[in-house]
Amino acid sequence: MPRIPVWAALVGLFATACDDTFFPVPPEPPPVDGDGYCAVQAFFAADCFTCHAADVALGDLDLETDAAGALVGQVSARWGETLVVAGDPEGSLLYRKLTATQGAAGAEMPPASGGVSAERAALVYDWIAAGATTECSAPIVVERHHPDGYDQPVVHGPDAKFQTERCVDCHGLDLLGGTAVACVTCHGGGWTAQCNWCHGTDSTGVPPRDIDGQTDPTLISFPPHRTHITAGIGPGFDCTECHLKPIDALSDGHVFLGDPTPGEAEVRFWWGRSPVAIYDGQSCSDVYCHGNGRENGSIAKSDGPRDCDSCHQGPGGFSQLLSPPHNAHASETCAECHGDTVDAAGAIVTPAKHVDGVVQVALPVEITRTGDTCDGTCHLQPHTGAVWNP
Repeated sequence: MPRIPVWAALVGLFATACDDTFFPVPPEPPPVDGDGYCAVQAFFAADCFTCHAADVALGDLDLETDAAGALVGQVSARWGETLVVAGDPEGSLLYRKLTATQGAAGAEMPPASGGVSAERAALVYDWIAAGATTECSAPIVVERHHPDGYDQPVVHGPDAKFQTERCVDCHGLDLLGGTAVACVTCHGGGWTAQCNWCHGTDSTGVPPRDIDGQTDPTLISFPPHRTHITAGIGPGFDCTECHLKPIDALSDGHVFLGDPTPGEAEVRFWWGRSPVAIYDGQSCSDVYCHGNGRENGSIAKSDGPRDCDSCHQGPGGFSQLLSPPHNAHASETCAECHGDTVDAAGAIVTPAKHVDGVVQVALPVEITRTGDTCDGTCHLQPHTGAVWNP
């Protein structure tokens, strides 16, 4: 079943009365006229060439070049049964697959369809019963919806990603067939959850490849993408930091079902560290992860790599927060009080504890902390009830 929210379903009950595109009805297969072998060829052209044309030939079955030669008397290498037994429709694996009566011999054709219509099946039955000859009147020419070579990913992929073709109209709202081939026939199960098919070149699904195929790091839509998912001065962030992350390609609002901006990744900070931040296409504003630790900040996507002073620079060039207690400790290293996160040289030793939304404090052993007060002696300086007031 398509993943449609309850509210959308209720609206749909009323919307369909005025707009039948809310839940698109798959088109009926084109009619097939003619007789004998010509009618069967027309049926193959209309319904089967997506998977069994000369340039695709899934299962090594080409129904375009010489359908009779590929079927009559030919034994399926996988199932060991004859595809077409001249004069015996019920004994022909082709007819039984088209009527979903194939038994243990694999799936019906088209896959997950329950077989073809009774009219289509009758064409094949009559042809086989009459001897499965190649005799007929003038051939019937049926136009294919997609041109030759459309099965290549570089051809149909952009159409799907930018919705220049409404795949769901023919392939079903779940892409499991409809009136056309099921996408899993070529892509395999679980393909809709493999983000890297559209959004990158490795298992992370993160560019350097934009969905339009662009890989040039100077031209992709957001060059810092890779930096944001890689642990360095901070933890590697999940997509949810900046985007509404779908379960898969069939999630509401993503690609096939109700995407309001085809080809554009909407930026949504709602579930990240900066839920009210804004991205205008060039820069982020009011973001915690580019603030100074006390206040949110802003950054442009062209600003380049960050270091400590990018966020924590204080008077005299020290890498520190702009607060009186920090300034009073300017002669110390950050590691004195934040040793779990940074070392004496200023390098981040635990990225998961930096830019994590929590002030990570690890005081020297001679100092004890109670709430916002410190007690003890550090570098001969007494701390008796010293109040930390940032």
